[in-house]
Amino acid sequence: MKKLNGKSLKDQVREILLNQIISGELKPGERLKIIPIATALKVSQAPVREAIQCLATSGYLELVPNAGVKVKKFSDIEIKEMHEVRRMLELQCFSKPDLDNKEMAYRLNLILRNMVDSINEDDYRAYVRFDNKFHRTFVEASNNKKMLEIWDSLLIPINITLLVKEQTTNKNNVLLYHTPIVDSLSKGNLEDAKRNLADHYKYVGQ
Repeated sequence: MKKLNGKSLKDQVREILLNQIISGELKPGERLKIIPIATALKVSQAPVREAIQCLATSGYLELVPNAGVKVKKFSDIEIKEMHEVRRMLELQCFSKPDLDNKEMAYRLNLILRNMVDSINEDDYRAYVRFDNKFHRTFVEASNNKKMLEIWDSLLIPINITLLVKEQTTNKNNVLLYHTPIVDSLSKGNLEDAKRNLADHYKYVGQ
């Protein structure tokens, strides 16, 4: 457990717990106990309790009657709905008249290489990070801060699900559903790129 530096304890505890959720160290359904966390971080129970409340309010933890606080376990329906929102946000970039498709294709191709390398090294947590970076690139291209904030808010729950299902990830699927998007952008065929991105989300939603 990472130690704190004494500044803004509640925020630091929240960040540590959030990183543990993202990394999969804290798994969906796992119970959080205030006293052991406070002991490990060498802080009082108050900032831990406040941090947990913040994460519960944000939807990453849930209060279960007679069971305390647990890491939120998202249903298949919830994940499907979050993917649908992400899909709509990402597709908006293709409506931007001054979209630099060549630059985007270059950036996406670099990320795609990292995704494949991560799978070859059996580093699925790295794969999840690069996969999210790949998809975030589309929203960044829209130059809409509010859309990006909404997309970012959906990142952690999907991270959790991907980490749970990490064994189903393989290099062939990565290439099959990501490469056509990059290739279409490289050729300037935005309609094909848009269709390929939509098709990718159809696969994710299966």
